[in-house]
Amino acid sequence: SSGIYAEYGRILAEELSKKNYKVIMHNLLYMEERFVEEEMKNYSIYETSLMKRGRFLVLKVPNLVESKLNILIGHRVVLEHEKNTVKYEGYIHKIDDSTDEVMLGFDESYHDSYAAETVNVHFSHSRTSFIRCHLAIDHIFKLNQENFLF
Repeated sequence: SSGIYAEYGRILAEELSKKNYKVIMHNLLYMEERFVEEEMKNYSIYETSLMKRGRFLVLKVPNLVESKLNILIGHRVVLEHEKNTVKYEGYIHKIDDSTDEVMLGFDESYHDSYAAETVNVHFSHSRTSFIRCHLAIDHIFKLNQENFLF
C-alpha cells in the first residue's frame, strides 16, 4: 500500500490552495479508492459454497460483524470456480448481520445452474460514492463557489 501513496507524494506535498484544490482532492479520492480496492482483496473467501434462497445466492461469512469486512449493498462480488477459468460477477443485495449472511444477486442463468459447487469469492467496492465525490468537487468550481472553501 505504501507504493500507492508514494506516487501521489509530489502533488500532495503542495500547500492546499484555490489553484490546486481540485487536483489534490481528486488525487486524494483516487488514493482512497485504490486503498479500498486493495483492502477488499484481503477479505476474499476461498473454497466455500453458497446456498440458494429465492432469487439470491447466500454467502455465510463467519463473524461478519467482527471481521472488519467493509461490505455494503451494491458492492460487486466475483465468483471463481476451481474447475474452470470463467468468473461470475454479481452484487450484494442484502446483508443480515444477525445471521452472518450476505445475499448475492447474479444473472438468472447462473443462479439457476449453480449447484452448490465450491467457489472462491472476491469482493470489490462500488465506485458510486467516489464518483459522486468527484462530481461534487467539479461542481464547486463549475458554479464558481471555490471561495466558499477558502
